[in-house]
Amino acid sequence: MPKGGWKEYFVFSKKERVAVFILFAIMAVFACMSFFYTPVFDSPVIDQETQNKLSALSQASEKNVVPVDNKEDSGSAKTTVYPKYSPLKKEQFFFDPNTISIEGWKRLGFRDKTITNILHYRNEVGKFNKPEDLYNVPRIRKKAVAAIIPFVRFGAAYSSTINLPTAQKTALPANGSTVKTPYKTINVNTATPDDFKVFPGITDAVANRIVKFRTSINGFTSVEDVAKTYGLHDSTFRIMRPFLTIAPK
Repeated sequence: MPKGGWKEYFVFSKKERVAVFILFAIMAVFACMSFFYTPVFDSPVIDQETQNKLSALSQASEKNVVPVDNKEDSGSAKTTVYPKYSPLKKEQFFFDPNTISIEGWKRLGFRDKTITNILHYRNEVGKFNKPEDLYNVPRIRKKAVAAIIPFVRFGAAYSSTINLPTAQKTALPANGSTVKTPYKTINVNTATPDDFKVFPGITDAVANRIVKFRTSINGFTSVEDVAKTYGLHDSTFRIMRPFLTIAPK
């Protein structure tokens, strides 16, 4: 670049100077408009009928009901109140998965769609040979199956609702009569895996895991420590609990 050539970038013609002044003038006008112009907004229109419905829904929610407006030909609104949805009540009882009725499955807490899948599996695949076969039912919740496995009794008529742990001391055979269970009281600090396997829901793996867990903590300090074993379901432990004792290590 020649000496002093940079000055050419700051030399403007008369038309260019006029254009720059006009541009700055327009920018100044717009900048000043923000101080003098105040936008005007229309107030929102409140639909009183909609507000009344929202208030009714809020009050109904507190009362555990859901109102539904049905408009009749006369134009008047009539409110029909339906009970709010409540979850299924689950019961615990001994049952045979090959013979239990639809009503029995409902008492266990299963919904109609799941029951349909269970019955379809039972009719198409065949009977359940072991409690764990329930896991093979399509789209059944694994957690729900784990909760009922301890109560599976093949060849037994299902009983009325049982209240654990009192009813854990009895089981129902095929004729429905009540008999003593084969469970005996065991010491959790000296019991072998075979001693634990007599309880329903305790597989070889779980029984061995209880003994390994006992060894790792140098013996149980209370019966409730058994429930901390990985893979031991709470429903299974509640069946075992009345027959577990503890002695000094």
